[in-house]
Amino acid sequence: MEKRYATAACIFNEEGLVLIAKRAPTKISYPNTWSLPSTYVRDAAGNLINDMTSEESARQQLAGAIKKKLGLEIILGRTIGRKEGEQTGYWLTMTDFMGIVSGGSMSPNQEDFTEAGFYAPLERLGDRPHGFCARILVERLKEDPEFWKKSS
Repeated sequence: MEKRYATAACIFNEEGLVLIAKRAPTKISYPNTWSLPSTYVRDAAGNLINDMTSEESARQQLAGAIKKKLGLEIILGRTIGRKEGEQTGYWLTMTDFMGIVSGGSMSPNQEDFTEAGFYAPLERLGDRPHGFCARILVERLKEDPEFWKKSS
């Protein structure tokens, strides 16, 4: 089975709201669903990797993807969780990182996301989110609802 690696950003504001974006209707996986900003990790030639590169490379790619998809510059912090499993025909390893907005202005590119904003994560994502990136965040919030305060 094909392996893929992906990363997502958990970007909290001072009120504990999280940057959540609505996936475009043209997305193959989970169209029109609310999700964290994320990206697949690729090699230098732009191909999906099947063996994990450095965490630093994954962070750089995630920051670049968020700039492209949402118009925001971010700084990524520590890892908050990792999840592996089968997802729509391939084996996925997803890593969520804490992040903060450092610049830019929110402007979803409509190709990847149609809307974005800061929302109460459990209300917007629900108890059973679809993608691994959102599941990691929801599970972490259920363990410790204020973990993000310690990570800022």
